[in-house]
Amino acid sequence: MDTGERAAHLKARSGLNSAVTVFPDVRLSASGGHDGEIYNWDVATQKIVRVLSTAPYPSRHFSVTVSSGGKTVASAGDRGGMWL
Repeated sequence: MDTGERAAHLKARSGLNSAVTVFPDVRLSASGGHDGEIYNWDVATQKIVRVLSTAPYPSRHFSVTVSSGGKTVASAGDRGGMWL
């Protein structure tokens, strides 16, 4: 991944992606945006593998991070909360 070339183009299902992070093993990515959901992506296939919903309190996600072990995804949004 140090070539400077684009590894993948992960297109949001709807709305705007405003936060993205890559898992430590570089195989998965997580993104959050204005549709109130967090998407886990397989970078190689460029497909969504899991959708994490913030319902019943949907939020615009401005920050997404993954734990160093790759087991926990956290997000902060416009409703003043944090989702794990």
